[in-house]
Amino acid sequence: MPRSYLIIFLLLATIAVGYFSLLPEWNLFQGLRAETDRFETVSLEFDKLIEIYNRLLNSMSTVNADDLERINQALPQGTPKKRFMVQLEHFTQKSDLSLKGFSFGSDSEIIQSAGTQAPSGQPVPGGARIIPLVTGATKQLSANLDISGDYDILKRFLIVLQKNIPLIETDTLSFSAVEKGNPYTFKLDLKTYYQ
Repeated sequence: MPRSYLIIFLLLATIAVGYFSLLPEWNLFQGLRAETDRFETVSLEFDKLIEIYNRLLNSMSTVNADDLERINQALPQGTPKKRFMVQLEHFTQKSDLSLKGFSFGSDSEIIQSAGTQAPSGQPVPGGARIIPLVTGATKQLSANLDISGDYDILKRFLIVLQKNIPLIETDTLSFSAVEKGNPYTFKLDLKTYYQ
């Protein structure tokens, strides 16, 4: 009888040692399985994104030359100071506003070229093609404009600026109160962008 108890005890002890030594490994295995499932889900999402990206690249090649020229006009090459000044003078005359003063701010670089590499720390999926979106650094040119005229005319002037190509962004707008019957004086801080 004591021998059978010893065998049962050894069997139970073996089962207990096996259970407690294998339990952490089993938990690790389950964690790895869950992590593998997450990686497979992320991999499928990347595959879908790569497919969308490649379709986008293919559709970009179907853009006609006139539309590409408009895109190039929106972000011109070189400093557009002369053209920008002439353009603003033309817009003020066209809108029946009086141009009282004009000055340029400083040029500043705002966006570095994407080049042909992915942003730092971002993985590049194996099937993805990388193309440069902008060939050089995008810069902004700021200008200060002092004009005078009627408020409704100013609204039309701002609509003209909004629809302009290349893009002209109105940063700030301020005006001073005047005596009744006299035109308002407006100060605008504007920005445009170039390569």
